Amino acid sequence: MRFALLLAVAAACTKSSPSSPPSSAAIQPADLSTFTLDPAAGFRTYVERGAGPSFVEVTKHTDAMTSKYDVWPWDPSWPTDAAGFAAKLPQLDFIDDAYRYDVAPTSQTDDAWEFRGTDVHRSGDRRPTFLLVRTIDGKRFLCKGRRVEDPGAMDAAIASCRGAKLSAR
Repeated sequence: MRFALLLAVAAACTKSSPSSPPSSAAIQPADLSTFTLDPAAGFRTYVERGAGPSFVEVTKHTDAMTSKYDVWPWDPSWPTDAAGFAAKLPQLDFIDDAYRYDVAPTSQTDDAWEFRGTDVHRSGDRRPTFLLVRTIDGKRFLCKGRRVEDPGAMDAAIASCRGAKLSAR
């Protein structure tokens, strides 16, 4: 029942947007070397480069909290619509090895899909998290909460990701 409700909410949220989303052929993984944040927000970025696609680690430390999230390029094998993406989140290993996501959509537009809830490790450990899919000029990336236990930390991380830009090369 909960899964069916998640799908219904995701579908309803995506239908309410007046503009049409980019076609799946137009969606490309974002080049994260062009990922930028407003320095005034106080988050720092570290671009991880390896054998596979790069990711960006984004962190903010204050006396009151630590907020951390990762930014990943879009995987072309992932569903290109919010409802399809939401339907896959409860599946173990869909996004992240050894994890599944027990989340609900909190807002969807053509260029941003936001989900909040918990990530669930194969061992049963649970942590608060968010997933925010952003599309900028047909380039898509995923922001995934890593250390956002405090509601203020989660809100700050989501606002930071929503304000991110992809600069021109």
